[in-house]
Amino acid sequence: MRIIKFRGFHADEHGKTIIKLNGKEIRGFWYYGDLHTDGPYINEHLVIPETVGQYTGYYDDVNGRDIFEGDILSYVNEDGGVKYLAVFFGNGCFRYSEKGNCTDNELHSLFCLKPKVCGNIFENPELVEVEE
Repeated sequence: MRIIKFRGFHADEHGKTIIKLNGKEIRGFWYYGDLHTDGPYINEHLVIPETVGQYTGYYDDVNGRDIFEGDILSYVNEDGGVKYLAVFFGNGCFRYSEKGNCTDNELHSLFCLKPKVCGNIFENPELVEVEE
């Protein structure tokens, strides 16, 4: 059975996490759970709509973290260098795109490389090119 859950960022001046959105830094918390679109809310918490990402159904093999839209994955390539990939939804499936590379591939094709979640496009935009 497919698990459907979401993640979204709730702005709160007392939050310990800082994200970057539209050139501004916002302090707050990430919330995970059911999405209610009348706001939108993750469970009872109002979240910033642009930060909402759906769970892909995949988790990384390295530390077992769930992978959501907007996450940044890393893996070590054949040359021993680290590659960073952004996760997004497009053309009916979850996909990934490399920094500086306009092509994208279906997310499931990446798992033979054992990627791990190393951040997201809101907290670590410097790892990948993000269009704002």
